[in-house]
Amino acid sequence: MLSIYDLETEYRRDPVGIDEICPAFSWKLKSTEKDIVQKNYRIIVSTDKKTVWDTGNVNTDCSLYIPYGGEALIPKTRYNLRVEVTDQKGECAAAEGFFETGLMSYENFRADWITHGFADDLEPCAVFIKEFSAEKNVEGARIYVSALGLYEMKLNGKRVGDARFTPGWTSYQRRLQYQTYDITAQTGKNNRLEVTVGNGWYKGILGFYGQGSCYGARTALIAQIELTYDDGKTELIL
Repeated sequence: MLSIYDLETEYRRDPVGIDEICPAFSWKLKSTEKDIVQKNYRIIVSTDKKTVWDTGNVNTDCSLYIPYGGEALIPKTRYNLRVEVTDQKGECAAAEGFFETGLMSYENFRADWITHGFADDLEPCAVFIKEFSAEKNVEGARIYVSALGLYEMKLNGKRVGDARFTPGWTSYQRRLQYQTYDITAQTGKNNRLEVTVGNGWYKGILGFYGQGSCYGARTALIAQIELTYDDGKTELIL
């Protein structure tokens, strides 16, 4: 029996918030038979409304890092992924997954940067708090967030995500990473978001000589929440 496992988009299983315009797909095969080799594959990418890419049958044994080649991907959109393969003995297998695009452009960040009022030389970790209410039944909720410094986030008292040292160390003058989180399950009618921001690599002690503020003098936060209600309407909370 032939089967597919480890179906990945951009090296992750069912990722949420990718910004790659041509994400790469990979998968692995296993079989109860010996010496099985992939003869061909077919990749189908679709939304709920239409198919945006269908490779048809491609005769190759390649199953790693195959780049997307369909219509331009739309920001904040969920795409369904299906991979079908046939081995050299004619046995077929299929696997399904999904990926969801992120903002894909800084221009789609509607929120503004916010900071605090602490004196620079006495700066503790700042905690930014936002309370918001959901007007209707929430079908989906996402938060897009970044910081100058390191952040940790809680929604209604529960930590959001399992990543550490976010948003990561980059050359801050040129590039800043952000993260996307699915917060649907944590979102209720009345909500309290708490984001703690520490100095991190951005402002903390760094280097051989113990100097700080290598990239900037004050930490800051940017975040936006998008709620999708069960009637199809959306709400931005900045």
